[in-house]
Amino acid sequence: MSAKLRIAPPLYEWALARSRKTVTDLEKIFPKLPEWISGVSVPTFADAEKFAAKTHTPFAFLFLDTPPEENLPIADMRTLKDSVIRQPSGDLLDTIYNAQRTQDWYRDYALSNGAEKLSFVGSVGVNNNVSEVAAEISDLLDFGFDSRKRIDNMSSLYRYLVDKIEELGILVLTNGVVGNNTHRKLSVEEFRGFSLSDEIAPLIFVNGADGYSARIFTLLHELGHIWLGHSALSDADLSLNDSNSAKTEERWCNQLAGEILLPKDVLEGMRATKVTEESVTKLAREAGCSVLVALHSLFDANFLSWSQYQELYGREQSAIAEREGKGKQTGGGDFYKTLPLRNSPTFTRAVIVSTLEGNTLYRDAFRILGTKKPQTFRNLAEKLAVG
Repeated sequence: MSAKLRIAPPLYEWALARSRKTVTDLEKIFPKLPEWISGVSVPTFADAEKFAAKTHTPFAFLFLDTPPEENLPIADMRTLKDSVIRQPSGDLLDTIYNAQRTQDWYRDYALSNGAEKLSFVGSVGVNNNVSEVAAEISDLLDFGFDSRKRIDNMSSLYRYLVDKIEELGILVLTNGVVGNNTHRKLSVEEFRGFSLSDEIAPLIFVNGADGYSARIFTLLHELGHIWLGHSALSDADLSLNDSNSAKTEERWCNQLAGEILLPKDVLEGMRATKVTEESVTKLAREAGCSVLVALHSLFDANFLSWSQYQELYGREQSAIAEREGKGKQTGGGDFYKTLPLRNSPTFTRAVIVSTLEGNTLYRDAFRILGTKKPQTFRNLAEKLAVG
């Protein structure tokens, strides 16, 4: 007779919620799941292990009497349009933990190679003039409005920005799934990005499930948190109007991202132009930002009345919803381009160099980078011109 494990009903509900799954989602795999939850029947040990795997739940947690309280390891500055913030999903928690492990490894590597503290980390506060900080960062990144016009598409602009930020010593990870598991897609409704501040190895994670214009804004927003010296989980909500301290920082980071993308002198050039949907779309395209960001900047600069802003903002939100409804899932692209972006190009090169120098075991490098075959590792090194 197979051993059985009686699981407290609240643990089923907790495991389903943290995995963003429903009973219906799993009923084909576990036909007796409703009976387990109601207590009518009990799963076998093997079924309990399978349930834990399908919901990405640590198996030991199913032995508890009540669900554990899982706290985010970094400050939660999300607003989610002022709704109640639900428990973090296992996907989000695992993504943060993975990023922390990446940061820990790279910090040790950087220190062993003589790295020094980065002066810009924590160099400003929310009382600093946003326009001045934005101008300073734009110069450091060579991300002026005119220079951006030479880049003809959003994906290239995003990659350009990633490369420039990594040149400063910041790791940038872009991923739309947990690790390399394409069955665990990240939700932009849950979060858009986060920052892990550190004087040696600061890190930014951008949710790759988002569109490129949104990624660019999130990347610059999280850069603001690094400049402030804070680790934070964000949703980069443009509609902030609260005055609590967390939202004050979020608003400051939003303003910073907005001013880097659309400096005041560029906005001043719009005074002689009638603000229409077409002119805003053109401005957004040239700036490398979304239409929503352009509208927000124009409203802040008093180019739009509140009613005009609301009308144009509402139209664009409807257009976005329609585009997303018609959108089709695309393939994963070139593995050798995708993997370095997921892990950070700088981090990927560092792991390869450390391995080729004999300081990291190949098996550890495979695990860290998410590769399985020696040939894949060699191909990756060749693509990145390492070795």
